Amino acid sequence: MTITSRSALARSHAPPRSAAVEQTRPPPPSTPPPHPNTQHPHHKQQNTQVRQSQQRAATQLRRAELTLEELRPLPESAAVFRPLGRAYVAAARPDLAAELERACAEARDEAAKLGVQAERAEAQLRATEGELRELVRSAPEAAAALMRLGAGAAVAAG
Repeated sequence: MTITSRSALARSHAPPRSAAVEQTRPPPPSTPPPHPNTQHPHHKQQNTQVRQSQQRAATQLRRAELTLEELRPLPESAAVFRPLGRAYVAAARPDLAAELERACAEARDEAAKLGVQAERAEAQLRATEGELRELVRSAPEAAAALMRLGAGAAVAAG
């Protein structure tokens, strides 16, 4: 008696795939062009990612600042602990304060970089929207066709 795995058993009972079956499949439907009143999805996604990164950086900065505020009035000899995963380990107060100040500086730098990225992403989004508006103004019949396609896609999706 031989023992076979389930996947081998499933392969042995599956009908053979032929090239003719794959050739008779219809081609995948083409995606309709975007509706002229919608934002370009790439730029919108990029804006969302930048905003989320800005929020994370602001949260890290605020957490480090608050911890540093609580740490400053403590004497140099006070027992302090640094988080390490799910545990806490003893640390020297000056070392922990220096580490928190470094974290604050890094978070401020990150926030500044993200601000520049957000401005760039907004500019790209505005440029894309302007191009779409100009396209709609320059070719009203094409805009009407896009509106019909966009409305049809919205009805099909809804």
